[in-house]
Order: sequence, then structure tokens, then C-alpha cells
Amino acid sequence: MRNLIKSVLFFSGLYVLIVFFGYVLKTKEEYVFDKTSVRIKKDEIAKEKDNSLDVIFLGDSICYSSFSPQIIWDEQGITSYVGASSAQRLCDSYAILKSACETQNPKVVVLETTCLYRSIDIEENNDDYVLNVFYRKLPLFEHHSNWKDAADKIVNSKMILEKKSTRGFVSRTNVNEYTGGEYMIPSEKRDMFSNIVEKYLNSINQICNDNNIKLLLVSSPSPVNWSWERYNAVYDWAIKNNVTYLDLNSNKDIAIDWKNDTKDGGDHLNLYGATKVSKYLANYLINSYDIEDKRNDSAYADWLAYSNQTDK
Repeated sequence: MRNLIKSVLFFSGLYVLIVFFGYVLKTKEEYVFDKTSVRIKKDEIAKEKDNSLDVIFLGDSICYSSFSPQIIWDEQGITSYVGASSAQRLCDSYAILKSACETQNPKVVVLETTCLYRSIDIEENNDDYVLNVFYRKLPLFEHHSNWKDAADKIVNSKMILEKKSTRGFVSRTNVNEYTGGEYMIPSEKRDMFSNIVEKYLNSINQICNDNNIKLLLVSSPSPVNWSWERYNAVYDWAIKNNVTYLDLNSNKDIAIDWKNDTKDGGDHLNLYGATKVSKYLANYLINSYDIEDKRNDSAYADWLAYSNQTDK
């Protein structure tokens, strides 16, 4: 009996410690779907010079396959960063933007709209329902990645990391043509995104309004992911909220060649397609917003230096 009591007391004490340290490690951050990807993107943007970015891109893999900060810089001297991640949910976009605004004051936030159609309801749509409940009851495990964050801060506190990169853009040169024909067929129907997605979209718009940032919705060319019905739903929200919306699927000026400009049959653009989209968007941004060409500004020498490296 005495051993049983000792065991109960031991495990009760252990539980109390787990709960205590869980709440110590728990951040005040809003709910996120993919904690690791969000942490990585937050860290990447935080390493950019304070208030040096004109534009921040948010979205999923369609976003990081479509917009190249280096090409946009080479075209118009605009600084930008792609804060997109694979299968990014809008709650994660919100968390990344909220963090980015602590060190950056961008003129424009570009949200690629494919992520509006990704489910945020993790408990109802994820096989790890039981694990999610366990995480909520024991915050130590829910926020286990914060152990790594704490360790990184200790180890790297005196290190200066200067990393040349594509600033979030993922370049692929392989070609796999799209053969499905016309996909933007006029329709009066609407493919509505969920209420929870609209809630986070409104929150992103509110952050932009509070920080005097222009929100720009962009639908990148993607026959696999886009349709007139989705265009209608996004257009309605944009009109209602006085937000600019560009649908590049119906834009013939970009001249996407679906035989050569996609890496996987019309799902994502490859480098050739992304080059066309990035050049078009660079010209649109410089002509539509109060953004200066910085290619002759010595404060942005690192952008010019990297541009020269990639030209060699």
C-alpha cells in the first residue's frame, strides 16, 4: 500500500511539473497549423535588415513557386520576401505576418489565394485528433518545438548569420506540360471558402490596415487549383473589403505557355513561368504603389551583390 501511495505521489508530481513547464514554454502566439514551418519563416524574415522589405508574400507552394524576389529586384529594384510554406494554412499566414510586422514595415502584402481553400479545422480534418487533444491537455508537448527555439537562442546568441538565399522562392527548371485545355470557363457560381478562413483573412486585412500596408490578393496561374468559381468568391470578398485583387489565370499579357512553364502538369509554375509572373508583378507593383527603385541605393548593396553573383 505504501509503495502504491509513493507511485501515485510520484506520477502526480511529474504531471504537475509537465503542466507547469508546458505553460512556461507556451507562447502567446495565435493558433497555428504547422508550428515548425511558421517558426522557420518567422526566423528567416527576422534575419532581414529591419524595415528593408517593400513586399511580403504569403501563401502555400503555389506562392513560393510563382514569385521570385530576386527577379522582382532585378526588374524594378523592389525588395521582397516569400513567407510561403508548403500547404500553408491562412492561420499560419496570419502568424507569420504578425511576427514580420515586428521588424518590417512593408508597403504591400501579397497573399496568393490558393491557401484560402485549405482547411484550418485541424481536429475534424486531421488523422491526429487524439494527439491534438493530448497536446492541449499537456502544453509541454504541444510547444515542444520551443525547447529547440530556446536552445538555438542560447547557442547562437553571439553569432551573426549572413546567408545569401533566394529569399523564400523555390526554383525548379523541370518541365511537365499541362494538357487539359481552357480552365477559366465563365460561371455565375461561387466556390466559397470557409467561415474560419474568412475570419483569418479579415484578421490579415486588419493587420494591414493597422500598419498602413496595402493588401493585394493574387491568384497565380494554376489550372489544377484555380477556376472561375473560385475567382468569383475571392472577387466578392475583395470588393466588399476594398482590397485589390489580381487574377493572373485570366491575364493574357503574361503569356504563360502551358507546354513549357509548369513543372507538374499545371499545378505549379517552374522557373520559366515564375520569371514571367515575377516580371509582370514587379511592373505592377512599381506602377501601383508608393515603392521606390532601390537599385542605386547603397543601403541595399547586398541585393545588388547577390544579383551580380547570380548573373555569373
